[in-house]
Amino acid sequence: MNYFTAFTDVLLKPSEFFKRMPRENNLLHALIFSIVFLLITALIGNFFETIYISPYLTIPGTIFIKEVFVIFTVYLFVTVGNILSFTLLGAKGIYKDTFIIFAYSTAVMPLEFLPVFPINTIMSIYWIHVCIRGGQFVYNLSYWKSCLIVLIGSFIFPILLAFLIIDIVYAL
Repeated sequence: MNYFTAFTDVLLKPSEFFKRMPRENNLLHALIFSIVFLLITALIGNFFETIYISPYLTIPGTIFIKEVFVIFTVYLFVTVGNILSFTLLGAKGIYKDTFIIFAYSTAVMPLEFLPVFPINTIMSIYWIHVCIRGGQFVYNLSYWKSCLIVLIGSFIFPILLAFLIIDIVYAL
């Protein structure tokens, strides 16, 4: 499976993609796919931020480095949160499957950073839908159980992880 086919299938047919997604030896492909799309997301965010938000910043590259750090940190927290939620709330499988679901869902992320109001909001909701469909078909869950697990993993666990890290750093 090449990257363009995976990109179009995740965007246009997420249910079919996750039904026929290969499960063996797919971790490296998913990791490279997610890194490429996270970098594309950072470039898009960097481009629009330098044009519209901070045109007076004179140090080149600082906005891009900040974008990469923020996007990778948020992605890490959400992925870890969803691995915990799928593991704790009854999904039968291994954490690699959850990582692969969220790695392929990064295909939607570059469209979330376009500075057009309805598009970025709709794409954020669609990203959650892609993750729900991935959990539904990879773990054979009902739609609503997968929805509950993804929402808990995307919002509650990342906030708890961030507070835990802040507390640890503050304690030092």
